[in-house]
Amino acid sequence: MLEEGPEELEDELKLPAPELLSSAPVTGTAPTTKFTVTWNTEGIDRIQQLINYLMSHCTDYCIFFSKNKKKNQILHDDDSKEPSSKDKGDIYAVIAYNIFSKDVTYDAHYQLYSDKFVVAISNHINK
Repeated sequence: MLEEGPEELEDELKLPAPELLSSAPVTGTAPTTKFTVTWNTEGIDRIQQLINYLMSHCTDYCIFFSKNKKKNQILHDDDSKEPSSKDKGDIYAVIAYNIFSKDVTYDAHYQLYSDKFVVAISNHINK
């Protein structure tokens, strides 16, 4: 699931190109182009950031990868702390925030289209 392979390093999103953000009409929709989230770029390893997050939030990790699908049992097995949120979708959002909100490459896009980055996290974890 978190194994790294060439086909898993990018997730395509439909977002406005950075150069189009300032020229987008105020009352209309912004022009869009394909935008790719690159998980590994020179000097930035977002896959490692994702792994580090999951390893330091064991309850979230268990919710995603435990064979026992009963939430109460998962929480009982890991007494360390509560999950980051109440369901997987919200946990994906917390992870997206932690990885992309301060990312030098994607922070502006994240501020405008955080929901797209939540989808990128979900897609990447579930590959």
